[in-house]
Amino acid sequence: MIKYIQPNPEPKKNQNFVYVQDKVPKTMLFRGEEAFKEMIKILNAMKPLHKLEVLKELSIEVPENSKDWSNKESISVLVNKKKEELSDRFNQFSFHYDMGTSIPEVSAVLQLVDDNIGFSGLRRKNILSSDFKYVGVGFNKEKTKYCFYFLFAG
Repeated sequence: MIKYIQPNPEPKKNQNFVYVQDKVPKTMLFRGEEAFKEMIKILNAMKPLHKLEVLKELSIEVPENSKDWSNKESISVLVNKKKEELSDRFNQFSFHYDMGTSIPEVSAVLQLVDDNIGFSGLRRKNILSSDFKYVGVGFNKEKTKYCFYFLFAG
């Protein structure tokens, strides 16, 4: 996967690298290969985690209109509503989303590497946390754009 990371020809806001899939830029990265190597070290040092169980009732529906996919106010309303619905079953929640690649394995690795805008390690923390036993996944696509919502619970 590292071979698909290239220098960004038009770097903005420290987005020095880009992950390219099928000759199409999919996500901007800050540190590129260095971040992948750091993730490898973290995973090698970890003890095995329990398997996350996917629960349909935790999934949050991704809006139809792709312009709403990353709207913080809309997301906040959806997440808070879902947390309220399930507060009697779970006492911990965390949410993140991913937009871009159509390949689930690539999406998962990029979330673990967590080297792009807006999450500051939250996605990696959610996936690798021993506090969360369950995850709900919402998905939508519009033409070649993809969006996944992840709600973790414990």
